[in-house]
Amino acid sequence: MQVVRNTEASGIDYITCEEVRRHLYGHSIKRGITKQKEQLLTLYIVSDINTYNYIKGQKVESKFQSLMEKAIEYQKCNKWDEIIALFPANNEIENTDYWEEVECLNVLLFALSMSLGRKYDVRNEKYFLKLIERCLELEPNHRQTLSTKAYFYYNRYCNSKNKKIDDYKIAREILFELKETSYKEKYRYIKLQEAYYENNAFKGNISREEWSSKVNEVIDGYKELTKEDYDALKEDDKKKFKNYYIKALYGLAAFSIDELFNYWDIYFNWKVGKKEIKQIMISSKYDEKISDIESTLQQLTEYCDINNPTIDLINEKPSYFDIQYRMAQIYQIRGIFEVLRGNKEHCYDYFRKSNEIIEKLLEVATKYRNNENAKFSFPNHTKKIQAINYYYLGDNEKCHNCFYRAKVYMQYEEARLYVLQKEIDKAIQILQMIPKNDKCFNKSQRLLEYLKNEYK
Repeated sequence: MQVVRNTEASGIDYITCEEVRRHLYGHSIKRGITKQKEQLLTLYIVSDINTYNYIKGQKVESKFQSLMEKAIEYQKCNKWDEIIALFPANNEIENTDYWEEVECLNVLLFALSMSLGRKYDVRNEKYFLKLIERCLELEPNHRQTLSTKAYFYYNRYCNSKNKKIDDYKIAREILFELKETSYKEKYRYIKLQEAYYENNAFKGNISREEWSSKVNEVIDGYKELTKEDYDALKEDDKKKFKNYYIKALYGLAAFSIDELFNYWDIYFNWKVGKKEIKQIMISSKYDEKISDIESTLQQLTEYCDINNPTIDLINEKPSYFDIQYRMAQIYQIRGIFEVLRGNKEHCYDYFRKSNEIIEKLLEVATKYRNNENAKFSFPNHTKKIQAINYYYLGDNEKCHNCFYRAKVYMQYEEARLYVLQKEIDKAIQILQMIPKNDKCFNKSQRLLEYLKNEYK
């Protein structure tokens, strides 16, 4: 069946009922009337001419057409401040026609949220909160408005040192509803949960048992994102959400690594403190966990073309340096795991491979460190992994060269390496230099006390 689209001089133009249903479905999703995978309402009343023309497949003209076209061009280049400048100021917009146009306000709203995500500005925040209230007043279920609101509070919670529980609750409530129909929102929901659980664990607000269940919840969420959810997407959507898929792969690998036993600590306590290695720590269960992480990171490197680092990959999140650091880290973990299992003949290749990655990483960092288009901090923290690898490979000189001009947390690790190498005086000298305001101070004092008692 066909419906007349228009009857201009060029002749009658038809649109199929299937096209009408598709346009109607897209519009109802956008307005929050229908959720994805739900059927359309039996009766759908259209109250304005623009919506009617859109559903019929006709081009919808807007009196703000020129502004919207400019905004789209700026969006492609991430020029958020330029988009904001297209609109009236906070104290003027209520007296303009923009105040009644939710689509226009959402363009400005999104630009403000992205600008605030990069640089805090109290004036832009006040403007953003005012527009959120107005957009939801005009259309309480508008999907784009809700998504932008969730992103603002999600981003503020995840990236703030002083996390506010209200930010978490607002973001969680919206993302919980949106995640069922949006790959992007589901990623943000899991990332939000990860930040919330880590923050509470750090403050000691949840028990170890509760934390264990939350860890599994986050890991399972990331696994769904990187397997069933992504595979279920259409090809066009896979391209659209590829960046979130990469972030989910990285999130799965990084979070899983951080939740493994600290095998370097286990090795140190075993060698120095004579502490027993519990069998669970080197069991087949953890062998499989390490293998799963290796597989995830391998998949990630293939998607990111890690062998050809570009400025775009350096500036991206996760960056080239983030991914390579985690690759070097998991190879080292595998090496120490094999040492603890007594498989020394199999471990050295892992330490060499880990160091090859760090050497390449530092080479790339040196190449781009003075490039004004490359936005990164020099990855000195990777030298800790490099130093530990050299220790296992028996090259003590290169091991300690890694600590040239080292920061305090690196000095603590150098002291531990000196202990393992039986150079106790050097270890004590370094530990005594660690200041009270450093996060390593308490554990450095415990080690210092142990050394003084053990090697009187």
